[in-house]
Formats: sequence, structure tokens, C-alpha cells
Amino acid sequence: MTFRNVIMKNFRGSFKKYFAYFLSSSFSIMLFFMYAALIMNKELVTKDDNNVLSYVFPITMVAIALFAIFFINYAHSAFVKGRNKEFGIYMSLGITSRELRKLTNVENIIISGASLIVGMGVGTLFSRLFQMVILSLLEIKGIDFYLDYHPYLLTSGVFLIIFATVIVATYIRMRRLDISGLLREARRSEGKDYSKRDPILGSIGLIIMALSIVFLLIIANDNSLISNPLVLIVYIITAFLGVYLVLSNGGNLIIHLLKKSRFYYKNMLSITELHHKFNQNRKIIFVLSVLSTMTIFLVASPFSLLSLTETIAEMNKNHLEYAEVGMVNKLSEDTIDRILSDQEVTNNSTLKFIFLNSRKESNLLKDSKPVVSVDEYNALTESQLKLAKGEAINIITDWIPSNHGISPGSKYELSDGNNTYSFMFIDSRKGEWVAAMQSFPSDSIVVVSDEDYADIAASITDKNIAYYHFIDFKNWKTSKDTVASLKAELGESELKVVAITDTYEDLKNGYSVFLFVSTVLGVLFIIAGGSVLYFKQFTELPAAKVTFQKLYKIGISNKEMKSIVGKELLAVFFLPLLFGAFLGFSMIYMTTFLVGGGDIIKEFLTNALVVVAIYFMSQGIFYLITRNKYIQEIVKG
Repeated sequence: MTFRNVIMKNFRGSFKKYFAYFLSSSFSIMLFFMYAALIMNKELVTKDDNNVLSYVFPITMVAIALFAIFFINYAHSAFVKGRNKEFGIYMSLGITSRELRKLTNVENIIISGASLIVGMGVGTLFSRLFQMVILSLLEIKGIDFYLDYHPYLLTSGVFLIIFATVIVATYIRMRRLDISGLLREARRSEGKDYSKRDPILGSIGLIIMALSIVFLLIIANDNSLISNPLVLIVYIITAFLGVYLVLSNGGNLIIHLLKKSRFYYKNMLSITELHHKFNQNRKIIFVLSVLSTMTIFLVASPFSLLSLTETIAEMNKNHLEYAEVGMVNKLSEDTIDRILSDQEVTNNSTLKFIFLNSRKESNLLKDSKPVVSVDEYNALTESQLKLAKGEAINIITDWIPSNHGISPGSKYELSDGNNTYSFMFIDSRKGEWVAAMQSFPSDSIVVVSDEDYADIAASITDKNIAYYHFIDFKNWKTSKDTVASLKAELGESELKVVAITDTYEDLKNGYSVFLFVSTVLGVLFIIAGGSVLYFKQFTELPAAKVTFQKLYKIGISNKEMKSIVGKELLAVFFLPLLFGAFLGFSMIYMTTFLVGGGDIIKEFLTNALVVVAIYFMSQGIFYLITRNKYIQEIVKG
């Protein structure tokens, strides 16, 4: 038999393992290629006002590449380890380690080249459809499909580097091969022996997980804690540490507890086999728990946001608002009545305010801040602030946690262009206001004492007086044309018109693209998780055959064997989802409160539950495929 015959027979014998790896690699390459083709269309990028193509999609491509590195490296490691006995036999028959390295290199080159060709080929077929979907979601028109050689070069370059790196790593590992080591490694179990300290560490892990839930509820309802990055980091580390301890030591904890009951001795075979299987796979279970967390968070968040688009848009305090400063955005009452004539208006009110510049030499609106008295602020927002003369509070309307340039306890000066007013800012915090601050170029307002406000009002001129105009409709969904008419009448200005219809459209488009991108990544991660577990089980198959052959000799039936295997794989496939769901729900809960969405947390969690259910069903498909093939291989002996 020639060396070429060995390669071909070996490749055909491992075809099933290679085929799953080949499909997953091809899928990763296909996704990467389609994103590359999209962002390399220069005409398309220039028309993307939301920067989705310029920022979000490259990040997605990096995520796909990082996943590919992990997945391909793991797959190759699993192949080499699962074939230790095979390689040992080859070497005992006279094949040198150099020839074995050549064998694996040829196999790897074949599968890598085939994955690249198929991945880019299928990506080419679906690129037009992919671009049509993205353009529709972003509402970009007038762009023709364009595909040149650049996406092929980028995809080939990235994945050739990945494949080459993994092949070199495999080559280095195989240089240390020897017959005795290979055969000994093939018999060695990955499991962990029982240790008396394991039940203690497992119990600590459960306690930490429980405390992390309590900690989450506390910080979510405290603005000072939820906006503190250090607190959030501590929470995340705590939650993941609890999961890690439970997965590392939980199996032995359960055995320790079960040994005290009759149930253990009645089901000793099933429990010990399950325990052994869990210990063999606990590292990969933890990795996949993290992957499941990312999948649930990435898919459930935009899915919830998209389904709640109308609810989120209606959080705007008014259906339509704009600011008027001097002659900017100034309209007569007759003009406003004409614009609003085709709508049933339920509110049309105006709020007067003072604006001062944060820099004396500046007269730009972007350097100014609205100023209101503490009594007026309390009346409008139902607050109970109290300020002495010379004191002020910076109320931030932006959701991003920050002092926004004003540190509590510091002095800060505001100017009307002629006079300067100095205040001691006792606080700078997120708070309520009656207007959407996008209508005025400032992310916060300044609340001052009534005495200071009266002094300012007495010294300023009309150029520092402005107005917020608020308009509500009986049915805001029909007001799109009305908003367009108002914008046309006002023209271009620093003072933007803020309309709920615009907010709704922007949110819907943004969340749709976000959901599409994250769902593609989610599908990739789901396939990755299922494939990794598939590889892992077939790596352990030779040892499992030996174990069940021994059990057959002492009387175990096929039915009992199938039951044991089913329970083992059930734990391995679904434990990562359970722990991933725990961490995913925690991350969603924390993030929702972080961005001020506490009012819709119930809807967020409900939608996340739908995503988790779909994830479980998808994982169930991988479980059934793996279980059936695994049992078939064991039965064949």
C-alpha cells in the first residue's frame, strides 16, 4: 500500500468528522465574504448616514474571524487527539512521525482549500440577496450590486492565515509524537477524580450565583450604582465566577449529596457514567456557557428592542417639539395653524427659558445651556430640589453615565455675552426634563436658585430668551407629512425638530439592522456550539466503545445503553444553555436598567425567553443528530 493509498483511505474513514467541520468552516467563510463584499462597495458606504456599514459590520467581521480561529483550532486539536490510537498503530507498523505530519498536513490542506472554495462560492451566490436585505433595512436606494476581486482577496487572506496558523500548531504538536505516548494518551481519561474539597467549592459557586442575583437587583434599582463601571465589572466577574465554580465542582457536589440517598444506589450506573461524562466535558461546557451568554444577549436585546420600537418611541414626552431662539425657528401663529390643520391636535403649548453660554467669548448655540429656576423645575418635573443662592445642579438628559464636563463641588461660569454668572455645582446627574434635548444643542440643563434666576432675568436682553414649543396629536402615526411640512417651513437649523415619527423610523431601521447582524452571529454561534460538542463526543467515542463493551459483558441491554447515552449527551448539550440563559438574562436585565429602560424590563425578559426557547430547539436538533450517530457507532462496536 502506497502512502497515497493511506491518505485516501484515512480521509474516507474520517469523512463524517471532516464533513461537520467542513460545513461549519464553509459557513464562517461564507458569512465573512458577504460582509466583506458589502462594506467594500464604496458607493454604498458613502450613502450610509448611520455609519452601520463603516463601524458595525467591520466589528461583526472581526467577531467572525475570532470565532473561526477558536473553532478551527479546537476542531484540529480534537481530530489529532481523537486519532492518538490510530497514529500509534501507524507508527507501530513502521510509518514515521514525519509521514504522519505529512498525512495530517495533506488532509488539512484539502479540507481548508475546499472550505474556502465552497464558502466563497456560496457567498458569491447569496451576496446580492444579502445586500438587498441590508439596503432595505437601512432604507438606502439607488445602489446597484457590485462585486470585484477585493472581497475574494480579503477573505482568502484572512482565512489562509487562520488555516496556516492552525496547521503549523498541529505540526508542532505532532513533532513530539511517540508510540507509547500516543497509546497511553488514547487510554487516558479527561475526567477529574473525586476530591473532598469539591463539594465545598461547588456549594460556594451556588452561593455566589444566588448572591449575584441579589446584587443585580440592588444595583439595577440604584442609579449611582448602575452608572458606576467598577460596580458593573465586579458584578460580571462575580456572576461568571459562580458559574465557573459550579461547573468545575458541581458534578462532584451532586455525587456527594446523592450518595446519602437510596436513589444513588438504585441508579448507580447511570449516575456514575453521567458524572464521568460531565467531568470529561466541564471545560468545554463552561466555554459554551459563555458562548451561549453572548448569543442570547446579542440576539435577545435587538429582538426585544425591535418588538418594543413603538413603546420606546412613545417614551418621548411630546409628539413634536422644537426650540425657538431669536429669529431662528420663528413662525407666526397663522403658519403653525396652517401646518397643523390636517391633524387633530391635543396639546399646543410653549415653555419660555433663558439660555447662557458656557464660554463668555462664544455666541454659538452649541456652547450654550438652558437655565431654569428651581421652583419652575420642581413644578414641571414634580421634583423637590432645594438650592441656595449661588448653587446650581446640572441635570443630564443623555442616558450615557457621566458628569458631562461638570464635577460636583466645582465652580462653573455661564455668560450672556456681557455678564458672567458664577455657580457652585453641588451635583451633576441624570434627571427628568420636559423637552427632548435633541431639539436644543445641549445634553443638559442648569437649575439655579430662584434668586439667581431673577437676577439673570433682570440683566439679560431678548437675545438670551428662547422658547420650547410642544405639540401632541391624537394619532401621531399619521403625522409624518405634518412633520415634513414643519421642517420644510423652518429650513436647516442648529435647532432640530424632534418628532416621534422620526424617532420611530430611526429606531425601527437601526434595530432591524442590529437584529439582522446579531442574528447572523447568533446562528453562527449556535452552529459552532453544536459542532464543537459533536466533535468532542466523537473524540471520546473509542473510550466509550470500550466502556460499553465491558458493560455488555455484565448484562447491560441496548435499551439501557441508549438511555444512559441519551442522559449523558442531554447534560452535555443543554447545561451550557441553562447557565448561558442565567448569565444572558442577568446581562439583559442589567443593561436594560443601565440605559434607563426599567419601565419595559418585563417585555425585555419575555422576548429574551422566546429567544432562549428557539435556542433550545436549535440545540435539540444537534442533540438528536449527535445522539443517534453516537449510539449507532457504539452499537457497531
